[in-house]
Amino acid sequence: SPSAVRHAPEMSDAERLFFSPVGDDSAFIIFVLTAWMVARRGPRLLETLGSHESIGLGALGSAFTLGILLWADYTSSPGLATASLSLFLIFGALFLAGRAGARAMLLPALFMALLAIPLSPVLVNPLIFPLQLWTAQVTTALLNWGGVIAFQSGDLILTREATFQVIETCSGFRITHTLVMSAIVYAEIFHRSRRRLILLLLASPFVGLFVNLVRVISLVLNPKGDVVPIHTAQGIIMLVAGVLLLALLDRLFQSLWPDPAHPLRSSDRMPVAPDTGVPRTRILWLTGGLLAAFVAQWLIPPWSFPPHTENLLDPFPKVAGEWTMQNEAPLLDPMYLGTTGFSSRMLRRYAGPDDHEIELFIGTNDRTGRAPSLISPKTETLRTGFYVVERSPLPSTLHGEEINEIIARDAKGSYWMIHHQYRNVASLPLETTRRFMALERSFLRRPEPARVLRIATLTDPDPGNRETDRARIQGFKQAVMGSLNGF
Repeated sequence: SPSAVRHAPEMSDAERLFFSPVGDDSAFIIFVLTAWMVARRGPRLLETLGSHESIGLGALGSAFTLGILLWADYTSSPGLATASLSLFLIFGALFLAGRAGARAMLLPALFMALLAIPLSPVLVNPLIFPLQLWTAQVTTALLNWGGVIAFQSGDLILTREATFQVIETCSGFRITHTLVMSAIVYAEIFHRSRRRLILLLLASPFVGLFVNLVRVISLVLNPKGDVVPIHTAQGIIMLVAGVLLLALLDRLFQSLWPDPAHPLRSSDRMPVAPDTGVPRTRILWLTGGLLAAFVAQWLIPPWSFPPHTENLLDPFPKVAGEWTMQNEAPLLDPMYLGTTGFSSRMLRRYAGPDDHEIELFIGTNDRTGRAPSLISPKTETLRTGFYVVERSPLPSTLHGEEINEIIARDAKGSYWMIHHQYRNVASLPLETTRRFMALERSFLRRPEPARVLRIATLTDPDPGNRETDRARIQGFKQAVMGSLNGF
């Protein structure tokens, strides 16, 4: 067993800025870069100003985006406001300068939409944990290949000296996101063609995952990798290395598929036949629409949070049938949970007459955005070092919703039988859409919070010897059924 357990340090401001998978601290930088890209395309927009192409579509689209902006203000949703501004760039340009103007604003609009809108935890959670496990697996294989004996257990990498936890900021998710932004800015600065931009965008995720693996390996091998400044500095160095690798790939692409001396880009000046001149009326309409939206923001009161009074601890008894709650409650690791969040949660351990123990976890999320999403595979394992061995749905259900039976193994080699269930949770696409549209922060919200139930007990590694453990969980469910009915 390892002589020490090295957990990742608390995130510094720089760590959160560059590596948090749902961080939005870099939005200001994205807005500045978007404004710079728009300014570069200003001459192209001016040359087509006054075009009569698609005026109606531009007007309808602009009005629609201003409506989204008002809804974003009503629901206090910065991400939705950013999306509306991104669309307004395209439709406003279409209204004033026709299709050529809209094409000129397309890349800045996409740049802002893809990189300035905060990533929803509903979408990130199902992606981030598998990426953490993949990072731990590949890092372990590379360490062994390099002569360093290492083992993997879930998100843990175990060596003779220590145990390293691959947390969300070490998954490579945000590095990849940042390198996509870097590829676009690089192609814009050096006037790369659309083909070259697409090649760089396709290469960015692979470069991001590669430099992140190098970062994690360096952290595992560095005895002071858990020191906050060192942990952050290694990440920033790898991020710079990723940008340099993109530049190297660009030179490789140039040697294989050379661009023309002056590649055609939407930001370049192109001769356009003169049209009807400055569309003063359309400019006044667009400006008036922006002013009206600004005034309406002051007149429409924002939606207010409902009172939050839910308490999971009170309704559950300390004694349920033959089961007695233990005084020492198990703890949860916030660094492991990461973007998995709850409005309220409860974790208890009960002991039965045969001295076997049951863990009960209940978490809720009011979906208002005050806590990240609870839809995450981490609610199955709940602790670092676990990995799923088997998974199967049970024929019986609780409250009419399916229960999954999961067999997981922890870092000590023990096996756990876990019964896991979500309640009041729709499909991932629907939950993502509702979260993005901020429906839960308005009069369209669902009154019932999302809930997750997890009941776990130690079990036998042999599948043929698990009926007793399954019966133990079923007996516990019957004992606490009265309390569970409210959840």
